[in-house]
Amino acid sequence: MNSQPAVESALQILLQQGKSGKTLNNYLEALRSFATWCSKKKYLKTNPFQEFEYTDCAPMTSRRSLSPGEIHTLLEVAPLHRQLLYEVAFCTGLRAGELRSLGAEHLDSEQAGLWLKASWTKNRKDSFQPLPRALVHKLSSSSQVNEALARYKKYWKGFESRQDLPDRPLLYVPSHTARELDKDLKAAGIPKRTSSGKVDFHACRVAYVSHILEEGATVKEAQTLARHSTPVLTMNVYAKTRDERLMDLTEQLWDRFSPRENTTIAQRQEVETNVPLAKGGKWWRRRESNPRPKVCLHRRLRA
Repeated sequence: MNSQPAVESALQILLQQGKSGKTLNNYLEALRSFATWCSKKKYLKTNPFQEFEYTDCAPMTSRRSLSPGEIHTLLEVAPLHRQLLYEVAFCTGLRAGELRSLGAEHLDSEQAGLWLKASWTKNRKDSFQPLPRALVHKLSSSSQVNEALARYKKYWKGFESRQDLPDRPLLYVPSHTARELDKDLKAAGIPKRTSSGKVDFHACRVAYVSHILEEGATVKEAQTLARHSTPVLTMNVYAKTRDERLMDLTEQLWDRFSPRENTTIAQRQEVETNVPLAKGGKWWRRRESNPRPKVCLHRRLRA
C-alpha cells in the first residue's frame, strides 16, 4: 500500500486552505506515531511517513500592533457591546474562541481576573488571567443584566442547542469577528493594512503582548501572561515594534546623554584643560587597555 501520494496531496490541500505550518506538522506527527505503532505490531513493514519533511512554521500572516491612539479611537467608535469585547481582548490577549467560551462563572471579582479552563484554551491548561479592576466592574455589571445572553438569543439561531457556548456567556462574540472589526476600523479611520502588517481580531493579541512589554514587563512575565510554552513564540511572533516608540526611545537616550543646556562651550573647554596630565606632563598614546581617565563634566561644573 503506497499512501504517500495521497497524504502529500491532502497536506497540500490543507495548506492551500490556510492551515498553518504548525497545524500541518501536528497532523504529520500524529501520522508518524500511528505508523510507528503499526510497524511495531507488524501491521506495516516500515513507516511510510518517516521521510516526510516538516512544513515551515513561519507565520503566513504578518500582523501589526495598534498604537495606543488607534486603540482609543477604535473603542470610541465601536458599539458598547463590541467596545467591551475589544477592551477584554486588548487587556488579556484571549483569542476569539476563548472569549466566546467565557461564562459569568469564570469571572473572579475578588481576585480581579478570569479563570480559564483547559477544555477550551489553546494551551490546554487551567490558568488565571488578571484583569484591570475597572474592567472587572464593567463585566460584572454586564453579566448581571445578561446583555451577552440576550444578544446571542437575538442573533444566533439555535443558541440553546449549542454545546460550545456557556449557559450564561460573559461576552457577546460575533460569529464573524473580522467582519465586525472591519466596520469599526473603517469608522475609526484606521487602515486595515500597512507596511507593518494587517489588523484583524487576532491582532488584539499582538497588541496585548507588544504593549505589556512596552510597559516594562520582563520576557518571562510576558510569556506567562500570553500563556506561551516558550519565550521564542512571545518575542519573535507576537512582540512587535512601533516606529513612534523607537523614536521616543531614541529621544530618551539623547536626553540622558546630552550635556545640560546651560553648559557653555567655554565652560566645557575649561574643564577639559584642567584635567591633570600624566607623568612627564603629556599624554602617552592611548589604547583600549590603557584608556583616558573619565572626568564627570557635570560634577566639575558644580564644584
